[in-house]
Amino acid sequence: MKAADAEDAILVAVTRNGETFLMPGNNKVAPEELPTKVADLLTGRLDKTVYVKSDARAKYGAVESVVDFLRAAGVSELGLLTEGKKSSSGE
Repeated sequence: MKAADAEDAILVAVTRNGETFLMPGNNKVAPEELPTKVADLLTGRLDKTVYVKSDARAKYGAVESVVDFLRAAGVSELGLLTEGKKSSSGE
């Protein structure tokens, strides 16, 4: 998703150990802080899409919790970012 690469895109990253980061700014936040912080970031924006990027080893429950908190912030457009499988042949 090219829009997720925009400088002002709102992105929530979930690490393999369940830590949550909010971008822009790459600030570590507790998942329960997301509704307030994301709602503030969405104020006055035309594009209200929030993207979630998760480490492949993150627990499903941590990602599910982030999505639930984003829904509580009023996020109606949610983009889930994935990485393609890397080729072992170096292509």
